[in-house]
Amino acid sequence: MKSFKFRLQTVLEQRERLEKAAQQSFADADIACRRAGELLVELNDVRQALLCELSGCRDKGFDAVETLLYQDYMQTISSSIKDQEAHVNDLVTTREAFKLHMLGATQGRKVIDKVKTRDKDVHKREREVAAQKTADDLTSTRYVAKQRAQENKS
Repeated sequence: MKSFKFRLQTVLEQRERLEKAAQQSFADADIACRRAGELLVELNDVRQALLCELSGCRDKGFDAVETLLYQDYMQTISSSIKDQEAHVNDLVTTREAFKLHMLGATQGRKVIDKVKTRDKDVHKREREVAAQKTADDLTSTRYVAKQRAQENKS
């Protein structure tokens, strides 16, 4: 009997390539999301430091020009934080979409892999049945030959 050859091997290989590409896309999106989150944390830290510095400036006295500069910087930081929060939310949504795509690709590959395993098991059973049939035929042929030989002696 021929050795096992999976008839959908090219489909399985294509599904494996799609799964790897989906995993890479998810990994890239996850890295981008984490970096954007880290930047957001840094921006919040800068704002917090600015607020601490402003509260320390009250002890020095009021300087209108310096206060205006701090106010402009605070508005810039606050605007950057809002923009970064929106960007992080977009990246989280994109990452989840890539995650769902990756899970779908993995399931698609697993389906074909199950078909391959099932076909391989069927092939193995067929080989075992064929081997058993050959052994049975050989045994019965020997038995018949032995019976004829005994009849001829008698």
